[in-house]
Amino acid sequence: MAKKSENELLDGEPELDSELVDGAEAGEDEVQYPVTHVLKKPIKWGKKEITELVFNEPTAGDLLAIESTGNLTIAEILKLLGKFSLVPPSVLKQLAPWDLNACIDWVKLFLAPIKGPNDSESDSEL
Repeated sequence: MAKKSENELLDGEPELDSELVDGAEAGEDEVQYPVTHVLKKPIKWGKKEITELVFNEPTAGDLLAIESTGNLTIAEILKLLGKFSLVPPSVLKQLAPWDLNACIDWVKLFLAPIKGPNDSESDSEL
């Protein structure tokens, strides 16, 4: 699926009727993209009020924004969310804590370590 441009996200895109993380479980086949998170507290991007974030499917190239997938800082999380949503991290800094936590839960879905045949259960925790 092609990523949406910033203009497509801002210019009257119809509201998507999907949930971000509520009830979703880790697993590539279980998450349908794009994923929409309706913000409990809207944020501003210039004169535009953003009431939802639409996340495109992550790629390995998107992960180049961070050093590693373990113990991410808030700045790294905002960089990733900016890559997936095409909303700059400087705008995402306005997210309310509860909206940020919902987005972090979504990021965890695809950053969870993949267990190999020789890995124990304790090796796969975030």
